[in-house]
Amino acid sequence: MRENWEREAFHIGGMHIPMPALSERLEELDLSKPLVVYCKSGVRSRRAAQIIKQASKNAIVLQLKDGIGSSP
Repeated sequence: MRENWEREAFHIGGMHIPMPALSERLEELDLSKPLVVYCKSGVRSRRAAQIIKQASKNAIVLQLKDGIGSSP
């Protein structure tokens, strides 16, 4: 779960669902539209994408490669 300052520092829009709550909050996602998932390093977002794809085989899930906190 991210601290508030981390959410503010790396927020690029959309909704915030902490990784531990994702499985219980899948119904909040509009799986008829493409989703972009991201985290600081890319590890949690990769797992989040897997969870979403397992919940809906038709879901289009894009992951921000290497996370939002990586350097160019």
